Amino acid sequence: VSPASGSITLNGVDLNSDGERTLYDYLKNAIYTVTLEACDLAGNISSTSTLEWKYDAICIDTESPLIILSQPATGGFGTQGVRVSYSLSENIASGTLRLSFIRTGGSHDGYSPHRIVLGSSSKGEYSFIIDGKANQLVDGAIYTVTLEGEDVAGNKAQIAANTNWTYDLSAPIITLCKPSNNGRDNHELELMFVLSEDVKPESMVLRFGGMAATATLPYAKGTNTANINIAGLGLVHGNTYTITMQAVDMADNPSAIITKTNWTYDDNIGTPSLSMATTTISRLITVMIINDNETVAWLLGEEKNAQPNGDDPGWRSTRPTAFYISSAGVGEKQVYLWVKDAAGNVNSATTSITLTGSSTTAQLGVSIQSPQSGDVGSQTIRLQYTLTEPVDPESLRLVFIHTAGANDPNSPHTVTSGLEPSAGVHNIWIKGYSLNLVDGAVYTLRLEAMAGTLATAQISNLRYDISPPVMSFISPATNGYGKEIITVRYQASEPLAGDSLQLVFYCGQEAHTVTTLLLSSQGSLYIKGNDLSNDGSLTTNDTLTNGATYTVCLTASDLAGNRAAPIFSTNWKYDTSIGIPTLSLKGGATYTNSSIVSVETTENEDIAKWLISETQKVAPTMDNSLWTNKPTAYSFSIGEGKKTVYLWVQDGAGNINITPAVSSIIMDTQLPKITLNLPASNGAGNGTIAVSYYLSEDVAVDSLKLTFKPTGRGYGTECVITAWLTSYRGENMVELNGLGLNNGMIYAVSLDATDFAGNIGVTAVNHNWKYDTTIGTPTMLIRDYLTNGTQCTGARLVRLEISGDEEAVKWLISEDMHASSNKDLPWQQDKPAYFTLGTTSGVRTVFLWIQDNAGNISSVAQDSINLDIETPQPPGTPTTNGQFFPKGTYTLSWDASLAAAGIELYEVQEYLGSQTPDADNWNTAATYRATVTLMSLKAKKHGDSLWYRVRARNNVGVWSSYSGVSEEIIIAELFGTNTAVTGSSIDGRALVNIPQGILTDETYIIIERDPLNYGKNINPKTIKAANDKDDVDLSFDRIEDTIAEFNAYIYNNGTSTRITTFTNKVRISLRYRDVNQDGFVDNVPYRLDERTLKVYRLNETTQQWVAEENSIVDPVANTVSAEVDHFSIFVLRGTPLRPATVLGNVRVYPNPYKPNSNPMHNSGVHFGGTAAPFEERLTEQVTIKIFTVTGELVRVIDGQTSGEYIWDAKNDDGDEVSTGVYIYQITNEQAGNSFGKVAIVK
Repeated sequence: VSPASGSITLNGVDLNSDGERTLYDYLKNAIYTVTLEACDLAGNISSTSTLEWKYDAICIDTESPLIILSQPATGGFGTQGVRVSYSLSENIASGTLRLSFIRTGGSHDGYSPHRIVLGSSSKGEYSFIIDGKANQLVDGAIYTVTLEGEDVAGNKAQIAANTNWTYDLSAPIITLCKPSNNGRDNHELELMFVLSEDVKPESMVLRFGGMAATATLPYAKGTNTANINIAGLGLVHGNTYTITMQAVDMADNPSAIITKTNWTYDDNIGTPSLSMATTTISRLITVMIINDNETVAWLLGEEKNAQPNGDDPGWRSTRPTAFYISSAGVGEKQVYLWVKDAAGNVNSATTSITLTGSSTTAQLGVSIQSPQSGDVGSQTIRLQYTLTEPVDPESLRLVFIHTAGANDPNSPHTVTSGLEPSAGVHNIWIKGYSLNLVDGAVYTLRLEAMAGTLATAQISNLRYDISPPVMSFISPATNGYGKEIITVRYQASEPLAGDSLQLVFYCGQEAHTVTTLLLSSQGSLYIKGNDLSNDGSLTTNDTLTNGATYTVCLTASDLAGNRAAPIFSTNWKYDTSIGIPTLSLKGGATYTNSSIVSVETTENEDIAKWLISETQKVAPTMDNSLWTNKPTAYSFSIGEGKKTVYLWVQDGAGNINITPAVSSIIMDTQLPKITLNLPASNGAGNGTIAVSYYLSEDVAVDSLKLTFKPTGRGYGTECVITAWLTSYRGENMVELNGLGLNNGMIYAVSLDATDFAGNIGVTAVNHNWKYDTTIGTPTMLIRDYLTNGTQCTGARLVRLEISGDEEAVKWLISEDMHASSNKDLPWQQDKPAYFTLGTTSGVRTVFLWIQDNAGNISSVAQDSINLDIETPQPPGTPTTNGQFFPKGTYTLSWDASLAAAGIELYEVQEYLGSQTPDADNWNTAATYRATVTLMSLKAKKHGDSLWYRVRARNNVGVWSSYSGVSEEIIIAELFGTNTAVTGSSIDGRALVNIPQGILTDETYIIIERDPLNYGKNINPKTIKAANDKDDVDLSFDRIEDTIAEFNAYIYNNGTSTRITTFTNKVRISLRYRDVNQDGFVDNVPYRLDERTLKVYRLNETTQQWVAEENSIVDPVANTVSAEVDHFSIFVLRGTPLRPATVLGNVRVYPNPYKPNSNPMHNSGVHFGGTAAPFEERLTEQVTIKIFTVTGELVRVIDGQTSGEYIWDAKNDDGDEVSTGVYIYQITNEQAGNSFGKVAIVK
């Protein structure tokens, strides 16, 4: 609380206002004692103000607050100014409402997460903008946005989280592919564009000059296509336009305007003309097309009576000059022509032709012998055909009609030159490239001729192939192996000619060629390495050499005769045998204690796979799953005992050894158990040392090691014994001599052993074994167990300090100096700390012997102490040289105490108070070695009363009983005869003013501010009785912290006499608190008007408070004074503004009320208040209604009061009421009711 003010508001759940609630600053619903203390600028300490106070937080809040985050929204977007919108179901504790942006995708954000503490944390809805750039959000990053907080009760809200929100500062990028610069399109516009990100659908704008397309356009990220109709835009055929496109992304970032220039709107194409003969006996007819200047594509067909699609495969990019009628029947044939320009406009023409005569089959005169159906042709195609009679040379022609395979847009292809029309068999060579045949295309080959009638012949599925095949080896492979049966596998891009395949094995100057008839054109073959010709001759030329390395070559041609490039496999080895490997486990050891052992085996670079197993005793197959790389270690199966392992190997050619390599080893993983019985822990020995130990199994003799390691003080050499020890399973016992151990040295004795498998046993260690032949003499000091003194003691039980007994295991202590020779006396097993002396006072001597672990007994140690068990006599009652002391020091003395051992010191106790001392409130003032002392008044204040008592302690720490209590000593200021006195209590709250001439003798004036606890002359029970009577009357309140007791004593020749009355009036004043000078007393339960305050005097006879009617209030000095002629106890009382407990007849005043007529009541009409008796005041909760005499409601006053309410003579609208009589009605929740009339006069 600031020294300059008298009020402060504290937070019950955060008293230190640091935002961190701990056990020490968090109030719970309970009743508290609240105290207030202060110190003024001069260092004067106030009395403590205390009251009982209840903290009631109204309700216990265990419900979590509800936080709804509406923006940034899930799946939303934001730019630099990020809109944040949220709602809170209740107040959120300051500093706990945090908005977080946590990157989950998109651009990298090295600063994520971004946390922002929001200030708007009261209950309600909020929406505002934050700067994303200032908060270091990254353009293009995707965030999960969370909002979290906790209420003032510490309940955490469920975190509100919106996912997939994108922070976007970049404008979208549009790439317009179609329409293009210098392009042409019609009203059915094919649109193609690329978006760098999703955009708003309504933002997509496509303009042609100043005209915008109304069609809905795609808006998704990536490549978008659409067909839109722009016929309604009013574009003019043949005009050139600039096309623009623009869009806005989901974060409202606009794109740049994309422009395409010199685009022509072309909405029609002219009608072409199609001419041909009117009749034909040949299905292949000649056509002539004109009026097609703008055409870029042509389509001829017999069934294309409806406009074909733009992707119809019949469209050709060159103007056709011939057409082949597909149907063979005679009659009229309808032929349709469709043309298309660059803008996509389509037009058509149609004509008809009559097919006459009948077709002639091949046997009627025309046949084709080569090629045949299903053949493959290369660049030069051999045509062999037969004519049974001469034909018209003009009618003889060969047509290639595309039917499948690679697309041929220029089919059909017609050959008319070079054909022989005479009868007979004819062979000609046709160059496919001169006809523009397409590689990979499949054709029907048709031969037509006329000799009066039309004759035809055709073959189908002729594939035109001019590309060589591509081959690759699978087996034999480069760096591979092969044995007796060699697998030959290869891949080819197309079927191969079987008679073209050739496989050759090269080794140096040798070449072994495989008979081609053995090779399959399907790419898979098995051959014998020792009989490549498969004829059983076994010649040198067709037998491969075991162990030799070859280069393997394969050549072939496809069915069209295209020769493939040769393929090779190099460094291929022909291998038909493998040797038996070697196997060694753990370097040939007999035992192992590890389930994994090292493996050593044959070094052979030809070995490709190894198989090592305990169960594979017969040769494994090549596809066994246990084949692996070369082993360097092996893991045994579970279990102890002998382990046998089998090793198989396989080389690159697949050869496997006939018999396995075998190796065995004994598995032993159990650690040997070692128990060392002697030398034992904490034991001792000398001379011949017995060594006893137990082994759970036989161990290696050279592994046994018995070690004596010095561990005590001094220097010693470690002694290691490896000889003379036995290694048998079971109990072992040996005796050792002459080990060179040091006398008195402490050793750790250990035994180590390792079994034959290398398992190291857990070392058996016995500690603190001593090699000992002597023992030292201890020392002993006797001390009083209370004072720690060594000269005397006041108790038989004394404390022993024994040293030099580090080797002791037994102790003997006695007052008999010959006790060590008495074998019947028991030795103590524990070191003695205390000893009980004999029963008589005097000098007592105690003797001590010790015994070590080896049985050595020390020389005697002894010490003496004076036993004194007498109680000192109490000192005499302390006395002083007077009763009143204004300042300085005074002498306190007492008679000495007596004790047999002498007195060590005196303790002086002091009692501070105003009544007879009790037993519980004495305080030790000081201790002294003398019987007289000079007491100081330092730290004593005016009005204190003191008593003293003394006790003594002898030299062995025994206290005497207390002496008698001294007479009362009072600290007071002495005023001279006829002196004018102006003074106050220590705290300045009680004042006295005695005029000159009233004091007839030297007088002490004492003001006591706490007479209930430190009263001088009046019994506190009298004060409490008066208070109890006063508390019944609720019309008045005492100001408890103003109570004071005034006393006067006449001093005459060292004697003081109390006086209670004066010959003339003296003035006393009591100060009350009103720091803010508002006219009301501070720190009282109810508002207490300072103008109602009076000084009250305690009547000791009637035990009542009596008012001093001449009381004067000084509102500036905050004092109330009165002239009195009698000293007593005084206090301030006043009339509090306390609400009535029951609603009765409420006093209403002034009535009538005349504004501005009475300065005391100028604020309005008073209902209740301090001017009314307690029972005529308002209760704490009331409702007041004001009516006109006609029943019209003027004013409603509803709320909590302190016993009074002042009506300002205004209605509910704040307007002053007019002159007249008004009716009031007062009610409360307890069904109280009071009503009456009040007049307003203006």
